[in-house]
Amino acid sequence: MMKKAILASAVSAILLAGCGGGGGGDGFSVGADKSEDSPICATGLECQQLEVPASYINDDGSKVKVFYAIHKATDTNNRIGTLFVNFGGPGQEAQASLAWMVNAGLFDQAIVERFDIVALDPRGSGQSAYAKELKQCAVELANNVNTCDEFNTKSAVNISTNTLVKDIDALRAHLGEEQISFLGYSYGTRVGSVYADFFPERVRALILDSPMSPTTLNYIDIAQDNAAGYDVVAEYRLGTVARKQALISGVSILDANGVFQGLDGDLSVNTALDALYSLRSLEVYGYWQHQKPGVFELLDNGNVALLKRLVDSTSWNQANDPVDAQRSNAMFTAVVCADGSSALSTNDVANAYANYIQASGIFGVVNYANAGMCADWPGQLDPVQPVEYMDAKLQQPVLILGGQYDPRTPYIWTEAMSESFASLTRLIRVENIVEHGFSYRGNRCIDNASTAYLLDPSSASNELVCDGSTLARSAGNTALKPHPVMLNQHF
Repeated sequence: MMKKAILASAVSAILLAGCGGGGGGDGFSVGADKSEDSPICATGLECQQLEVPASYINDDGSKVKVFYAIHKATDTNNRIGTLFVNFGGPGQEAQASLAWMVNAGLFDQAIVERFDIVALDPRGSGQSAYAKELKQCAVELANNVNTCDEFNTKSAVNISTNTLVKDIDALRAHLGEEQISFLGYSYGTRVGSVYADFFPERVRALILDSPMSPTTLNYIDIAQDNAAGYDVVAEYRLGTVARKQALISGVSILDANGVFQGLDGDLSVNTALDALYSLRSLEVYGYWQHQKPGVFELLDNGNVALLKRLVDSTSWNQANDPVDAQRSNAMFTAVVCADGSSALSTNDVANAYANYIQASGIFGVVNYANAGMCADWPGQLDPVQPVEYMDAKLQQPVLILGGQYDPRTPYIWTEAMSESFASLTRLIRVENIVEHGFSYRGNRCIDNASTAYLLDPSSASNELVCDGSTLARSAGNTALKPHPVMLNQHF
């Protein structure tokens, strides 16, 4: 097992910084300061606050406010209904992201014309209840004052996934809709699938883009699956068995010694961790493309100097709002731990170590460093139940999109979600790109199929393969165009 200092470094360099990245220079910012008391509504949207029960588990009549925004259908004569959109997280707001997608023209025009597109800021984010409390505790935690335990003990259960799903249905009823269509990215696929499980009769159409596992519910198992997913990405990018084996050997040496001795110098743990993060990072950030020559020089020839220079010269994305990024991390912990299927102990974490190493000889030890996030959780649990046998509950097809080399939600989760919906599954497999979140990013194969499904769920073919390398780029630039899923800091 890595030395304690190396584990701590792994948590900060790989899991926290690596899961973030929203970014400076990406062309997308959530913008102005937000407050539940004085809500801000983006241009082109209609915004309101809705009072909902503070707790659905122990409803004593107390209420909190959640904030939502609607972009109204522009062709009212041919309006189909409402399309709810969730951009993932947990931790990400929705209102500003929706405004940006509409204003940037990312949605197909037929969607804008025929749907009221609805974005609900989940509790703990944006301009909904508990966002200010989470931001305060996150800032204090960054200054070594832990008030997040107090929040998690008293209130985390009130921002759980089950709670968000019930808020969505309360908003559906408030809007007077018998059914909704739903587009969920990443963690939003958990939200959408759980909604379908709770309220199958209220689902008109459901797109699950980059699915989370429908049955893996504790964080120990989630992070282990992530390590296995990173391993798939590494194998794809490294290209040869020899390079992968050389990297496994190098990680083992770093694990044991805290340093790797190359032919032309030493490679420190911190530099190695930055390179490992780049190896499994999304293409949109460009980290791997920049550092690839140095990684190959190390693995092929044993030289470290080029990799060190490339890591040092990497332009890392920075959060547009560092304080809000801290809030997002605090919300991620609160929701994921409150959602857990059972309480986890430090012994559970210790017993999982071998499984992490088996999942990936490259990333297992790094992911294990944060495996104890939910151990000895102080708050009440609101377990998310496995989403299974959905073909016995729903009537209409469900469109599932999964990336073959998605590092955040590995393709094994796409396969598991497809099994949960069985005969109802209409699958789009995205190949040839290391990315996450695929619909309405300028790939006509994906976007045309997604739009056709939303307009008529019965129209979707059983399986479609799309080349992800054709995701839209900016004119004259090899970089991918920005998309709100980029701000998804976790799943």
